[in-house]
Amino acid sequence: MNHQMDETNNIVLIRANVIYALAGGAGFALVGLLMMNYAPPQRAVLPWSKDIQELVGLLAIIFGVIGLSAATFVGLRPILILGPDGIILGRNWRTIHYIDIQAVSAARQSSGKPLQWIELTMVDPQKYASLERWPKQSGFSTADLVLDLSLAHPKVYQKAHEIIMQRVKEAAGE
Repeated sequence: MNHQMDETNNIVLIRANVIYALAGGAGFALVGLLMMNYAPPQRAVLPWSKDIQELVGLLAIIFGVIGLSAATFVGLRPILILGPDGIILGRNWRTIHYIDIQAVSAARQSSGKPLQWIELTMVDPQKYASLERWPKQSGFSTADLVLDLSLAHPKVYQKAHEIIMQRVKEAAGE
């Protein structure tokens, strides 16, 4: 299917699209290595010495390694796991059962940029109230629960939305 969506045995893993973060981290580390191994330019606008260049190179390497580490961590951990009975949230491993979902909708566009949120209206909103507070408190959403797939590829987001809607209908007996 897609490198960010693994579908086996009726279980779908939704992963983040971290290719740009990995490339950025590798780029910073590479530039840092080059800065540490080559002499500074003979003519520069600002005062520039070998020591300053090595310090900036070391900082670039550190920044690149931190970026690579964060991207690897985010990329390895699934955002969502769509199981046969429910949705497992990748950040805290809590399960939202399809039978507890009353309605599923996609978030509306904001400032010209589409939101990749799946909004859920729950049968019993209090049961899952502790899971998502930020979108509701900040006024971004009135849904009972918001699944943020902003880090996923848009096609993966669309497919996840379709699967969730289908499974909620199946759980409701429709």
